[in-house]
Amino acid sequence: MNEFYKLLDVSLLKKLQHTDEPISMENVNEIKERIAQVLGHFDIGFSSIVQTVGPSFTLYEITLAHGVRMGKVRCLEDDIALSIASVGIRIIAPIPGRGTLGIEVPHQRLSIVQMSDVAGSLNIQGMELPVILGKTITGETKVLDLSKAPHILIGGATGQGKSSIIHTLITSLLLKMNPDELKFVIVDTKKTEYNVYEVLQNHFMAGIMDEGGHIITNSDDAVQVLESLCKEMDLRYNLLKKAGCRFIKEYNDKYGKGELEPEMGHRFMPYIVLVVDEFGDLILSRGKDVELPLCRIAQLARAVGIHAIIATQRPTTNIITGSIKANFPTRFSFRVASVMDSRLVIDQSGAQQLAAPGDMLVSRGCTVAKRLQAIFTDRQDIERIVKYISEQHGQACYYPLPKVKAKELEMGCVDMKRLEQLLHNEAIAEDEEDDNFDEYISDSFMSDMEREQLIKVLNQSMKDLETIRKRMNKILEMLR
Repeated sequence: MNEFYKLLDVSLLKKLQHTDEPISMENVNEIKERIAQVLGHFDIGFSSIVQTVGPSFTLYEITLAHGVRMGKVRCLEDDIALSIASVGIRIIAPIPGRGTLGIEVPHQRLSIVQMSDVAGSLNIQGMELPVILGKTITGETKVLDLSKAPHILIGGATGQGKSSIIHTLITSLLLKMNPDELKFVIVDTKKTEYNVYEVLQNHFMAGIMDEGGHIITNSDDAVQVLESLCKEMDLRYNLLKKAGCRFIKEYNDKYGKGELEPEMGHRFMPYIVLVVDEFGDLILSRGKDVELPLCRIAQLARAVGIHAIIATQRPTTNIITGSIKANFPTRFSFRVASVMDSRLVIDQSGAQQLAAPGDMLVSRGCTVAKRLQAIFTDRQDIERIVKYISEQHGQACYYPLPKVKAKELEMGCVDMKRLEQLLHNEAIAEDEEDDNFDEYISDSFMSDMEREQLIKVLNQSMKDLETIRKRMNKILEMLR
């Protein structure tokens, strides 16, 4: 652990000079009366309406009369929006654990929630990777432990706040973590959004051995670093197996107590956070070369401390595939164009009704998505934070990831066509001295999963051949 490193002081975060218009309670009560009029007009009985005013929207909590179906209120979403002259209302029917129905109405002007407002008063005890998300309807600051998330998918239209929330997530970790505990791998195909973190190579960045810990800006390097992370994941699992540990925290605790010997290959393992902005661009350009290693990381890497954050402005089925959705349980959605896009990102409607940039829905698993006003981190704050860190003593170099051979990248996995040809040649020239097959198997890049897959394929092929042999023998006996 770098004992000389000093954590950031929240005084580095300056408060922006902006004027928020005070929320008019008169307007809030007027909207409440209009909602009551619409419900009465359509003969929907209710006993009470209670409003809760938040930073970006007001929640009107309605207790329906006995026997009234909630589906009747859901059908009135457009009528209520017309009555109160508002864009972006959302009906929650029912509010989980409350037995009531909620109508969220955005304010005409959303308040800006700044990092400086919340960073100094957070309770993050017991969290390994605390990240700040935003403020809830009650003004509570929502903090998420990325180690339990364990991966985040962010969707939304252009200009709605995706890159801004990623900066907030990165800044949150920089505020609370030591460089020895955390490393970033950032893929930025836009080339200019995250170059501010370039100077942190020897502090918080990881990179492929001998190639630098720079920000990844092209698809070829992105594929290479994803394969390298898969290799790092396999190496870490081997170390956990040797140490008899299940999770990275348990392993690092043992290493810190001196129970694991460096001579046996053991080392302290920092958390690694992979950040991929404009994920859709990578998928469109490289397809399965990006999707397959990313899915491997999402499926297996949580226990060894590797977590992924990906964002896309194209929430379509060829970008957010079933494999991606299944392995990214924590999802953020900003405003999207349609109901279908909303369901694709968070598995429920509502994101198409969000208001101004920064208004987002957070979904974890099968729960009803929570509406938050995202934290805004100013670019100048980020530059001050990066400058403060870069002026401190760092490591000799970036955190090295295992190097991937060019041959491994070309194959990506086992070349089944080449293997089939070599098997055929081996069968024909069984007595000849031909080392091509043995050389291919020994030199091929195979992860443990790929090796198991190849064994299954070969075992199944042997069973099929045995079945064919038996059938041929039976036919020969009949012909004789």
